[in-house]
Amino acid sequence: MFALESVTFAHPGGRSLLKDFSLAVPARQFCVLVGASGSGKTTVLRLMNGMLRPSAGRVRAGGRDTAEQDPIALRRGIGYVPQGGSLFPHLTVAENVELVPRLCGAAPAERARAAAEALAAVRLPEAEFAARYPDQLSGGQRQRAAVARALAGGAPVVMMDEPFGALDNALREELQDELGALLRRLGKTVVFVTHDIHEAVHLGDRLVVMSEGRILADGTPADVVLEAADPFVVRLLGRRRADLERFVRGKGDADG
Repeated sequence: MFALESVTFAHPGGRSLLKDFSLAVPARQFCVLVGASGSGKTTVLRLMNGMLRPSAGRVRAGGRDTAEQDPIALRRGIGYVPQGGSLFPHLTVAENVELVPRLCGAAPAERARAAAEALAAVRLPEAEFAARYPDQLSGGQRQRAAVARALAGGAPVVMMDEPFGALDNALREELQDELGALLRRLGKTVVFVTHDIHEAVHLGDRLVVMSEGRILADGTPADVVLEAADPFVVRLLGRRRADLERFVRGKGDADG
């Protein structure tokens, strides 16, 4: 689905944020990029969706080099949930959710149907929420609306950049469970960025641990948690490593 092949990226006049970096994400995988601020994980996300171009190397989407694709068409084919959701404050919830179908030329009735279905999927009933503005929503409702916007265009890929970072722990865990299950049920390919290893372990089929533009660990949550050897990965797991070990072992027993 997406592949970075020997990619180097640097801003003009700046140091390389990625150097000879390779990563492939297959279809229908829930891949979580996890690491501290400045590790390069958001840069990888933006290279995948065409917001950035590599200084060297190649990025492929759907088997094609992104340099040969229309960047606007590429991004419209990806559901994107940025930090904070970034809903447009002057648009209603329905207008925000209809945005991508409208940009793609969908008829008004088709846009309305897509928005209603997406809002229902994230448990924001159209009758109650469609006419509201973002400042009339709670934090959790805004994030649900942002996910609905990412789903409304029918894109097979959803990219999420720290989408739950501003929420309190209880609400964050609720949305992790609910929206993670929804994206899997819909068969989406998901690339999810977070600095929180606990969130990564609970959500991902695959974890890619990054630091300073390098991959330090790459595998299933069980692989990363149970086999951690790199000092940075061990520090990232922190004091709750034993809890995470119990979680991945229990999940393995349930899946098996």
